[in-house]
Amino acid sequence: EFREKEDNVPYTDMVERGFVTFCDGKMINQDQVMDYIVECMNLYDVQQINYDPAMSQKLIEKLENLGLECIAVNQFPNVMNAMLDDSEILIYEKRLITDNPLFVYCALNVVVVTNINGMKAPSKRQSKKKIDGFVAFLVAHKETMMIMDDVSEEGMDELIGEIYR
Repeated sequence: EFREKEDNVPYTDMVERGFVTFCDGKMINQDQVMDYIVECMNLYDVQQINYDPAMSQKLIEKLENLGLECIAVNQFPNVMNAMLDDSEILIYEKRLITDNPLFVYCALNVVVVTNINGMKAPSKRQSKKKIDGFVAFLVAHKETMMIMDDVSEEGMDELIGEIYR
């Protein structure tokens, strides 16, 4: 409730509509996150988890014990630059499509900073509101970009079918 008023975002409504899942308490509950991932594994052909290595080691160890490949994606400009560039192209070409209002909210809040080498990254400090949903997309998109390079347009339907069974 406090966060809804503070952010002026109807989180409760978004939970009811299935766009986000809350953790109990004020901190991220890694056991709940683990349960959610296992639930997703039962529904989808989850082959790998991309993650921000900050404060995630225990959860990652558990996921690796389940046989998942876990890929650390640091949130530095030299890492995030390619994902941001590709995402900009997807948005410009209207190929990034979502019905998730929380994802759109996070994407609209992103402030991108460019370092002295011309490399870009989203800035949590300069973004006044929540950007986590879009950053999570970027982290996942890193590996998607590599997979998509290997798929022809003709093979796209087959790939989508494999991913979403």
